[in-house]
Amino acid sequence: MAGAFVAAGRVRLIRSGVEVRLDKASRAVRPGDQLVFVLGTRIVDLEIRALGVRRGPAGEARALYAPLSGEA
Repeated sequence: MAGAFVAAGRVRLIRSGVEVRLDKASRAVRPGDQLVFVLGTRIVDLEIRALGVRRGPAGEARALYAPLSGEA
């Protein structure tokens, strides 16, 4: 689903105050980056807190980011 959002131009990356539209799902993110996208009728704004070292369960993945707009 994330790859389709990026391909459709629906994900923006904010790094050091500069906002860009992601053009490829493989673009690297770093701790401190923000991702903004629309999910249904909500605007979701997340801050990357850490990078995972493996693909793990959802609970582990949720610990890697923090919602900035109240919910995720």
